[in-house]
Amino acid sequence: MHTAAWSAGRQGGAAPALAGAIAVVYRGGSDFTLLVVTGAGRGCLVEVNAEGFFAPHSHTDLDFLAWSERWLDFTPGRTS
Repeated sequence: MHTAAWSAGRQGGAAPALAGAIAVVYRGGSDFTLLVVTGAGRGCLVEVNAEGFFAPHSHTDLDFLAWSERWLDFTPGRTS
């Protein structure tokens, strides 16, 4: 939904510059998970590639808390 804004804000392997979103996970290379903090998508998490290798795509989690709990469940070394 914000692909045009993402394409305009790309900065080659650097953390993405997308108005209204902050990087919450650096996944290696030029892949990031962004948290949308303003607008209609507020609270959604979006997977992006700073070099444009794939179009941004949103997670289906209901909010940041649900996403972070799921993410932690798959983090190596985490104990319940």
